[in-house]
Amino acid sequence: MCMFSFQAAADHVTDYSYNFLYEDNELFCILAPFGRVTPMNTSDGNKWRYHYTIADHLGNTRVEFVAHDGAQPEVVQSSSYYPFGMTLRRNDYGSRNVNRCLYGGKELQDQTIAGIALNWYDFEARMYDPTIGRFLQTDPKAEKYFNVSPYTYCLNNPLILTDPSGQETEEVETDDWIYDISKDEYVWDETVKDIESTPEGFEYVGPTLNDVGKHFSEVHPLMSIVGLNPEFGQNRTPYSGELRNGGFNLEMWLDSPSENVGEGAGKIAANIAYGMINDPYTMIFGRTIGGREVTSNERVGAFANFVPSLITGGLVKTGQVIKTAGGLKGYNEFLKSTNKAGIHYSGAGWQKQASRMYKMNKIANGSVDDFKHSTRTYGLFLETNNELNK
Repeated sequence: MCMFSFQAAADHVTDYSYNFLYEDNELFCILAPFGRVTPMNTSDGNKWRYHYTIADHLGNTRVEFVAHDGAQPEVVQSSSYYPFGMTLRRNDYGSRNVNRCLYGGKELQDQTIAGIALNWYDFEARMYDPTIGRFLQTDPKAEKYFNVSPYTYCLNNPLILTDPSGQETEEVETDDWIYDISKDEYVWDETVKDIESTPEGFEYVGPTLNDVGKHFSEVHPLMSIVGLNPEFGQNRTPYSGELRNGGFNLEMWLDSPSENVGEGAGKIAANIAYGMINDPYTMIFGRTIGGREVTSNERVGAFANFVPSLITGGLVKTGQVIKTAGGLKGYNEFLKSTNKAGIHYSGAGWQKQASRMYKMNKIANGSVDDFKHSTRTYGLFLETNNELNK
């Protein structure tokens, strides 16, 4: 049973009686499936305040809010966690009546002993220390998991496994992707768990986006090779996102922090190279090659990155700027190029006219090269700054 504890003084006592919790012989709260109920002493008698909790797919309490008559709900607590349960961020919004059923929905034991806070979680059969990611007692059913330490939490995989009682791990039930054959689209359906539960007219795909990618490459191998992405239709049930397991995601790697200087330098170069391909795709389709939908600002940024290089390339392709070598060789190349473009110099001073045009072309070439160099330098500066920020 999940329990709450609140220590107001050194001699403070909390009693647990089924779903009823008492602080110093006074009712503190009543546990309920949706959260808890706390008493409110008012001038016209006792009233009840309803606290609702929102948990993630692992049962970790993320948000607690209080309902108000005729008003917006009030968030009174929010929590985020590292994978093994250490608190990443927590906000109690000044409330003293806090919910201590947090990681895994279990009660946080934050009593202080000899000036040191325990910060253990009560998993019924044994205590769990999120700081080290280990139980403090051996597994009562250790013979079932002979290949791992009896102190291990969730077989060292707390992203897809839970341990509700401290005795046995359980795999988190996931909802799955299915493929709409008639529309050639992928949709999410929380009622589908396997092939047998897949509705007629659909093909079972799997629980992760990696499964979608694999299925897409099998159905449309050519489209997959050229970098096109699957089409997603309207989900049959709300899709709240997922933790991707397995596979390699280039964009996630490029956006992740680097472990060392060498990896950082490699990511800077890879980001620049990837941007040359991804920017025009993003500008046209409104999403990255990896399939991530982009914001309007990101789409404008892709336009700003891609169009200048398109313009400079267009100046050369259309003959507005002619690329030549230097000296007499370059002058002769310039004359040949202009003749091919239909430009002819005639009259007594044609050499001076051609020479003047050649000098103007050299200046234009220098401007194009300087512009290209500045855009590359600016891109290198931005990617380096982004990498340092990560």
